Amino acid sequence: MRRALLTILVVLLAVPLAAVGGIWVWLQLDRPTPVDELLDDEPTIDLADYDVSEPAREGARSMLILGVPHLQQLDDDYPSDEVDEVVDRLAAFDPDLVAVEYLPPDWPRGEGRDYRPDLDVETYAQRWGLTREDAHAIVDGEEEADGPCELGRAHLLIYDLVNAYHQWAAHDCDELTTDDELEGWSTDLAEHEIARIASPVAWRSDVDELVSFDYQGEDARWFIHEEAATLEAVASPGELWQMLPVVNRRTRELSGHVEAHDDRLVDLLDHLNSPERIALQYWSYEQTLPQIEVRDVGQRQRDSYWRRNQRLFDRLHTAVEARDAQRVLVVVGAGHRYFLDELARDHGYRWVDPREWLPEPR
Repeated sequence: MRRALLTILVVLLAVPLAAVGGIWVWLQLDRPTPVDELLDDEPTIDLADYDVSEPAREGARSMLILGVPHLQQLDDDYPSDEVDEVVDRLAAFDPDLVAVEYLPPDWPRGEGRDYRPDLDVETYAQRWGLTREDAHAIVDGEEEADGPCELGRAHLLIYDLVNAYHQWAAHDCDELTTDDELEGWSTDLAEHEIARIASPVAWRSDVDELVSFDYQGEDARWFIHEEAATLEAVASPGELWQMLPVVNRRTRELSGHVEAHDDRLVDLLDHLNSPERIALQYWSYEQTLPQIEVRDVGQRQRDSYWRRNQRLFDRLHTAVEARDAQRVLVVVGAGHRYFLDELARDHGYRWVDPREWLPEPR
């Protein structure tokens, strides 16, 4: 009995992670609730703040946080012409820094949830005749690379995988096609929003390097569906049943609101970057999760996700200040938008409405 309840709970919690890709079959019992009916009578968030860019302020840096589906995880691939349309509009924003949700090169290999490929950099260093010290010197500008392909090699040797791809793809370097391991990794990354959106915008805006700012530490990892074994060990069947109605509704609402917009990438991006979606995230994390009081798991998940987003933003903010960037484009999973938007405002950034830099939806 306990195992069956836990299985249902895990499925219900896992669905929102894939729902952006349209996985919404057996839970769609009715139409999603209008957002204004979900929110408390006096929510602490003002959705009018998310309906138009803030006016320019002297000395304020502009930040456009684009929430996207993780494209490589979707069952249905959006055609190149739709993606190109998005890139064309975002390039007009003309960012001087482009940041992406990926583990940075200084993230210790194997720590936390390290999703990067386990590449044998020592073998590549010997093959290319570059030491890691040389690689750091090239990336830091202390030594000059022998062309962009060697610059990409230097990035890879310090495990800056995003910028290795960014250089190699821009210059059709042989590294992407002459090594099976690198070709396999780059083929996977080519389906990612980094390769399909962020890099093309950066190339057209003369941004030489991307900033990776993900965080996957154990202190920010706790999610109900990931801690299923722990819950099974400590929670009774009655406690698990208490969780199901809240979890079920949260899943149905988040997924149901996406379904009406996911036929075209432009329409989906318009929804994921709308005040409506911000309201749904607010409702989910600030109103709904705390209602799951069993073992305090709802509040723990909320606090964990806030912590992760705070770590993400800290890395992002540090990079912006180090580069003295004035127009910042952030390409990140849509589930982070509410949190990063709030943090950007708190840090004095001029908030830019992503929809003003996206193609018009249908």
